[in-house]
Amino acid sequence: MKLLIVGGGGREHALAWKLCRDDPSLEIIAAPGNPGMASLARCVPIGTDKLKDLVQLAEDEFVDLTIVGPESPLEAGVVNLFQTHGLPIFGPTREAARIETSKRFAKDLMVKAGIPTARSSQHSDPREAKAALADSEDARTVDRAAGSRGTARTGNLEAT
Repeated sequence: MKLLIVGGGGREHALAWKLCRDDPSLEIIAAPGNPGMASLARCVPIGTDKLKDLVQLAEDEFVDLTIVGPESPLEAGVVNLFQTHGLPIFGPTREAARIETSKRFAKDLMVKAGIPTARSSQHSDPREAKAALADSEDARTVDRAAGSRGTARTGNLEAT
């Protein structure tokens, strides 16, 4: 069986390692992969943002299954594109990936579904955000820009 792993981070390395350990006969291609994965997979220098090139690679290599690790190609619709080409791929569609790639979407979904979640509000205007914080019962806040991976916890309004 031939697998294509899209990505080159720790998650993808762990996937390649475990798959190889479970079935040493697997042929694994990683795009782009990383030097640490080179003993487990053939690394191909195709970025995770090059969706059409990934499709071409899967077709040219007769890949049996593609596994996507990073969020960015999922958000860009790599699964949707592979599906339109009839290529087997493991990962959520662009629409399903929104629960992970858009915190606003995830929060709205949880509220609508009645899933317990911390209170939140979203603002694009800094003045509105500061006014909402001033009205808040709890001055502890977590700031996260859309699309960012990190957060900053502040203990007071002056730090925001």
